[in-house]
Amino acid sequence: MKCFRPEMIEFYIDGELSEADKKKVEAHLSECPACREKLKELSCFDADIKGIYSNEPLPVGFEQRFYGKLKESKAGEERPFLPRLAWAGLGVAVILLLFVSIYARKSAKDINGNMADKKIDSIAKDALKYL
Repeated sequence: MKCFRPEMIEFYIDGELSEADKKKVEAHLSECPACREKLKELSCFDADIKGIYSNEPLPVGFEQRFYGKLKESKAGEERPFLPRLAWAGLGVAVILLLFVSIYARKSAKDINGNMADKKIDSIAKDALKYL
């Protein structure tokens, strides 16, 4: 006998099946002891879970406080536009500086040959001493 996927029994317990599927599951359950046992286990588990979470009512005003705090937290997430623009400007400045230094290095090399490379390396070594 071919059994249903386990989720079919879960859907059956939760009442999520169409009438046709519900009848198929019931017909199968009448013939399959393993699936009946699975139904029994899942039903007990489902009842335990519902019992844990449905016994205690929410405190008065809980929902209003919850949604109020949610709105406050979302309002705090909004960032002003100017700081983001400043970071973008900094990024553009760094990239521009990088391109200018690369271009200057290549231009100096074209004019003076290897001398520019040695001078730049010397300046870089001097700068590293201070880091």
